[in-house]
Amino acid sequence: MISKLAMLAKKTIEAAWLNGSSYDLATQAAEALESAQLLQSPDSEVIIYRAAWDTVPLGWYTTPTEARKHCKAHARRDLPTASFDWIEDEEDGVAELVATVHGVESPTGYTVTTLEIASKYDPEADE
Repeated sequence: MISKLAMLAKKTIEAAWLNGSSYDLATQAAEALESAQLLQSPDSEVIIYRAAWDTVPLGWYTTPTEARKHCKAHARRDLPTASFDWIEDEEDGVAELVATVHGVESPTGYTVTTLEIASKYDPEADE
């Protein structure tokens, strides 16, 4: 059985072959995977996004959009009539969900935090 990631790669390659020019298919496939961000260097760091409510993790995602969706869905349970907005601190990579109810904006306690995951141990890194 093929994994979801492999199936996504297959569909990405097939779409490139259907819509691309008639040059080397291997190059076309590699470019399609790269443009779909399905390739990763074994030496690169991985970026993930943690959705949380106060100190309670809700989930970890590969895009900030999905992490924000999770937070907003949880917040909507308690605040069904609120309008929501995100306030992002670009220095620390944390986005905070705020709710506006009857014209008053308040923090919700929901956050999305950008986390860098190293692919290799670095004994020189700060601990």
